[in-house]
Amino acid sequence: MPGYVGKLAPGQTLSARPYLAGSWREFARVRLEPGEERLFDADAAEYSIVVISGEGTAQVASRIEPFDAGASFTVGYRAQLRLTVAEQPVELFVTTLDIE
Repeated sequence: MPGYVGKLAPGQTLSARPYLAGSWREFARVRLEPGEERLFDADAAEYSIVVISGEGTAQVASRIEPFDAGASFTVGYRAQLRLTVAEQPVELFVTTLDIE
């Protein structure tokens, strides 16, 4: 399989399938606006998320924790993660993995 060297633009999603043989589905650079909430629901895929910039709160079950740049999250099979953005936009690097 060929390798990939490039730049992921804001809002862009890159399919991992042409480059990796494993369960990686895609990579995305995601921007969330102030006050926005995003639910990552791992019913059909798992997620690994890194916060590039911004801050807010992360909720897993009843636990709520603040996050800022550099924070990372994993959302395993059948888990859920809810991110709520504070007063500035949040930029994320999201990897999606197929559940086999």
